[in-house]
Amino acid sequence: MDPALPDRVLSAILERPRVAGRDPVPARTRTLRRALGHVLFAVVLCFGLARGDTLRAVSAGPLDTEKALARARTLGDGPWPAYTRALQDVIRSAGRADPSRQRAIELWARALHRAGRPADACAAWAHAARHARPGDSARERATLALGRLLHAELDDDAAVALLETIPARGARLLAGLYVERRDPDALAALLEEPLDPALRIRLLGQLGELALDAGVPKAAQRALRRAARVIDELGTRDDAEALRAVRAWLRLPLRSRLAE
Repeated sequence: MDPALPDRVLSAILERPRVAGRDPVPARTRTLRRALGHVLFAVVLCFGLARGDTLRAVSAGPLDTEKALARARTLGDGPWPAYTRALQDVIRSAGRADPSRQRAIELWARALHRAGRPADACAAWAHAARHARPGDSARERATLALGRLLHAELDDDAAVALLETIPARGARLLAGLYVERRDPDALAALLEEPLDPALRIRLLGQLGELALDAGVPKAAQRALRRAARVIDELGTRDDAEALRAVRAWLRLPLRSRLAE
């Protein structure tokens, strides 16, 4: 993870400009932001220090930690404290390069979210992203999960700051946030990423609809032509990816709006 990312996320969460005369942020969101600020500083940045007795890695063998993780999974439908303690045992005993440790942290993050503790879940996902091995898909997976949670529970500004570090993986959610912001430039930049054909078609449709809403029909028509070219480039393919793209094309709202 980018070393500067925690500061960027916290800045987006905690320093959003206020509207003169009133606070535009709901009280629940302000409470969650404060909680997340404390958690990110006190847990994510000092994770092994503040809880060293519980989470200090002692480097058990991968086979042992894999068995411990399997046992922890069996407790998932049982009492929450027993399940999380079992996951913490895996995190404590596994070496940092052990895949079981990463999976245990992710399961812990999901358990915290299900338990109604979004700020703690954010911290766990941030820890998972920060400590995943470079190039490991787990890093992007954890970053995406944290971005989704920030979007659902806290603040879109923070979600965007985080998801923009993994634009291709977070493209679907980012696109929705850009549309909400009425930001065609950001949406156009996102289309430069390597995207699934179906997603590319949907994003081009959203870009065209933003152009229509702004009173620029020619730009909308260009977006539709670009979407049509995605279909043309698929040729006679009939695999699952091509079929998803065709469905996206047939369901594209921009087509009907331009036909009106």
